[in-house]
Amino acid sequence: MRDALKAELLKTRSGYAMLGVFGYAVLCPVLLLWSGPSLSALGDRTDGAATHLVFGLVASATIAGMFLGSYVVTREYYYKSILRSLLQQGRRNVFAAKVLASAAGGALCGLLGVACWTVVTWAALRSEGRHLTLDATTWGIGLGTVLGSALAGVWGAAVGWIVRGYYLAMALVLVLPMVVELPLLLNAPAVERFLPGGALAGLARVPVDGLFPAPVSALVFVAWAAAALLTARRLVRRREAE
Repeated sequence: MRDALKAELLKTRSGYAMLGVFGYAVLCPVLLLWSGPSLSALGDRTDGAATHLVFGLVASATIAGMFLGSYVVTREYYYKSILRSLLQQGRRNVFAAKVLASAAGGALCGLLGVACWTVVTWAALRSEGRHLTLDATTWGIGLGTVLGSALAGVWGAAVGWIVRGYYLAMALVLVLPMVVELPLLLNAPAVERFLPGGALAGLARVPVDGLFPAPVSALVFVAWAAAALLTARRLVRRREAE
């Protein structure tokens, strides 16, 4: 198990593709900031409220964690190296190692996203004459994003094990959250809070009314991830027996 985990952790932080994944953790909130309302609307808010609104966009970095988790699994299917890994390290070891490495890589995505987005938030607020406020809510958004990104990595790995296909997994973890769950988050948060994306948003304390508190949101997402992992484990076992 230790050797398998070392190998997966090395894969998680190596290669140009992973640089792109980590960069996506910053690109996601940039896209939301660019496509959202003008920053001039911040003039009617307090510094704290303005900080929470802009900094809260960093929660979208969890999508990068999802993609990283799926990529850790599906790239081996894509390059047809998964059978060799399973034979060398054992099914259980490879499965567990990829899940743990995905969680670690997801947390790193969240950490990099929070670090970079803190600077962007400071600059964006300064351009509108506002000041960055590092209060309990701001810290909660940052910590929730890092934890949510780690959980998102687990979710992505489970999706990868289930579908195996690189492009299908990419659609499920990249396109679905932005095209389906984001509109639901903005227009029907009472529904979205029960879904993975809404649970991550609640965990990161995104300032949207109708979401569950962070502890409840964490439980909702853990339930989704556990169900996905159990399904993935059964499918991997069944496929190996064929």
